[in-house]
Amino acid sequence: RGNVAGHITASGFVISPDRTKVLRLRHKKLNELLQPGGHIEPDDESPLAAAIREIEEETGIRSLDLIAFHPNDQVPIDIDTHQIKQVNQDVAHIHHDFRFLFLCHDTSEFRLNENEFESFIWSDIAELMDMPTFAMLRPKIERALSREFRSKLFFDKIVRITNPAVGCRSLIVAHCVPDAKVF
Repeated sequence: RGNVAGHITASGFVISPDRTKVLRLRHKKLNELLQPGGHIEPDDESPLAAAIREIEEETGIRSLDLIAFHPNDQVPIDIDTHQIKQVNQDVAHIHHDFRFLFLCHDTSEFRLNENEFESFIWSDIAELMDMPTFAMLRPKIERALSREFRSKLFFDKIVRITNPAVGCRSLIVAHCVPDAKVF
């Protein structure tokens, strides 16, 4: 944290079960609405692990599915570099934020970490995507939340659950998914 050249952080856009809202938290020190996230810690295995840990610490939400935009789920949907203003003893510095996209299955788990945040809002995704700072993310988030992308998520989950043998080149699913294309 003493490095003013830049801190590596990880965060997650937490999407509501109906895919219409995104969770944002009002940070006490920065007085800004932000997605859950924070600094990567030495015990974090990866930026993805850090994002999941931060979401759980700040919101209590554990029922998350990663919406992996890239075949390698460790690759974030975006990496954003932004300035953090000086607040109290903390000097102004840069954050290099690895941003991931998650679908929340149970919003009743939500418990705001009141030590860091003063309030929260589940805002319309369109509002977030209309903000200039998120303009580059709009096409990625729209695609990731599309009906066509759901089949990709389904098959990615099957692969994770079944853990096929190394070198496996194909996977056959023996039932129909009502809202997916035929494979």
